[in-house]
Amino acid sequence: MSGGTLPAEGAVKQIEARLMSDLGLIAPWLAALDGAGRDTGTDPAIARSMLDAGLEGIEDLTADRLTGGALAERQGPALARYFVRVVEDEATGRAHLGLPPPKPVICVSAWNRDPLGGVIGVQSGPL
Repeated sequence: MSGGTLPAEGAVKQIEARLMSDLGLIAPWLAALDGAGRDTGTDPAIARSMLDAGLEGIEDLTADRLTGGALAERQGPALARYFVRVVEDEATGRAHLGLPPPKPVICVSAWNRDPLGGVIGVQSGPL
């Protein structure tokens, strides 16, 4: 075939286009599940609610993308990142669920002194 696209080349381009589209749809799911699998110190009492809320948001966003919704078209990547943060970050998850912010971590420092009154070190850590 001279001067035209080979049928195999056209098929490969279609497959590549479909894969890129599909990967764009599943990447937020994978990122959220990866975030859920990491120990971030999130209060276990709300971790499941955060996961459910984040995955529901990604599910709705995916449905909107598949139907050609304007919001998903214009704000899809930002919304996907937000819903992943709902899963990964306790403060974001709590805010999304309408819960109060997490309690701050308080660090205590103790000055260690030598017998002559000089400071020899500082020790700190979570309370």
